[in-house]
Amino acid sequence: MAVFHVNFMAETLGRTVSICVILPTDKMYFGAMRNGLKYHDTFGAIAALSGAFITDESLLVKAEKPGFISESEEYKHSCFGPDLEAALESDRNPRFLIEQMADAGVEFPAIYMACGTEDSLLAKNQAIADCLKSHGVSFTFETGPGAHEWDFWDRYILRALDWLPLEGKQAGVSSGNVGI
Repeated sequence: MAVFHVNFMAETLGRTVSICVILPTDKMYFGAMRNGLKYHDTFGAIAALSGAFITDESLLVKAEKPGFISESEEYKHSCFGPDLEAALESDRNPRFLIEQMADAGVEFPAIYMACGTEDSLLAKNQAIADCLKSHGVSFTFETGPGAHEWDFWDRYILRALDWLPLEGKQAGVSSGNVGI
């Protein structure tokens, strides 16, 4: 897993900001959304770029020749565990977390999503955006030219940083409870 924690000073606010970057070599492509929702008491904001969200029965379909890593059985089991059917209705599924949090009236972290219009994951990202919208969750979802590639992410990570709701926030805490 390639995870980097970067701390920097937000000059205009004079406080440290911590960002967790999960690179595409990690099998947790949907990790920012899932962990941000599951640990909503810890995270005040979620930024998900080109999320490989598998939140429906497509999780149960075995691809003979996976065209994308998220279609492979190895990826699915590494994210969702050995029982894929049970995972659909568990906290390993961002859609399930959205529904549970909305039903419980839990305050959501600020959410930013972006996906390229030529990205094969656009439909999956749109489905999560539709789920958030149907549950009355406030979020930002941007699309723009680009595929599942660094050119898109380089542009949209800057937009995500500009979007980051830092006004009036105090330094965060580390609960130590992030993970699967």
